[in-house]
Amino acid sequence: MLVLAPFSLILVRSIPEDLRLQVDGAPDQPSELGDLTIWQALSSPAFWIFGLSSSLFGLVYSGIALFNQSILEQLDFDATVYHSVLVISTLFGLVAHFGGGWLA
Repeated sequence: MLVLAPFSLILVRSIPEDLRLQVDGAPDQPSELGDLTIWQALSSPAFWIFGLSSSLFGLVYSGIALFNQSILEQLDFDATVYHSVLVISTLFGLVAHFGGGWLA
């Protein structure tokens, strides 16, 4: 929170006109977001932020998930702790996925 909060103050934009968004009460304007070509979409920062962040999450999560038992063994935990962690993380993952899907 201490690191990301200052960045959000710098990066967050609160003026809709800067983002080519329609202001409440303004006449309808055509949207240009659906009219991007593949090369325009690939050159947008939003594509790369989303793509790289999801790739980084997948890299870290799969590394931890694949080697979770050996990581816990190196920390002197037995197999029962591994199975408990597996059950708890699976349940929290299901709740988080359903909650995120509902919010989306």
